[in-house]
Amino acid sequence: MQEVRAFIAIKLPEAIIQRLADQIQNIKDLVPHGVVRWVRKENLHLTLKFLGNATPTDIGNISASMQFLAEEYTAFDLEITSFGCFPKIKYPRTLWIDIREPSGALQKLQSAIEDSLEGHGFPREQRRFHPHLTIGRVNRNVQRTDRLELGQCLAEVKVGYIGTVHVRDFVLMKSDLRPSGAVYSQLSSVSLKEAG
Repeated sequence: MQEVRAFIAIKLPEAIIQRLADQIQNIKDLVPHGVVRWVRKENLHLTLKFLGNATPTDIGNISASMQFLAEEYTAFDLEITSFGCFPKIKYPRTLWIDIREPSGALQKLQSAIEDSLEGHGFPREQRRFHPHLTIGRVNRNVQRTDRLELGQCLAEVKVGYIGTVHVRDFVLMKSDLRPSGAVYSQLSSVSLKEAG
């Protein structure tokens, strides 16, 4: 196996993906055509750690680290709700749906992944972890006026509670970049402990 572009993620149940796809379609209907590259519904996921290029040896080390962490952490619930943009809604670059997990379990798991993989040569993410589902990215060549118009449209977007996901596992994924967009496939999966 050659180097692959890899990331660690939480996959979503099909029912949640369909509800998200419906919400994304509602947002698409509000905004100017051709301004945003939308994430295909089969690619919707919660990224815990983007790894970049990983060798076969890296993949083995990452999978072993994930298995160790899975034995230490318990399954938890997270809520998918509300809409936002990075860096701000008036001048958006990335469109997302928010994740809420008030117990802190998601934050602890993500931080443990960062700690574990730093020892395998994958630097810690410098930005604070803000759990979200990326649903679209504004095209780089969009004119400033179009971006501002998009921001005005997005200010009207209202997304409420979409659903709760019981997170039982997390996965190592690879990303194949193709002219039609990224294609993701699963390399490995580990199961979290269930609360006794």
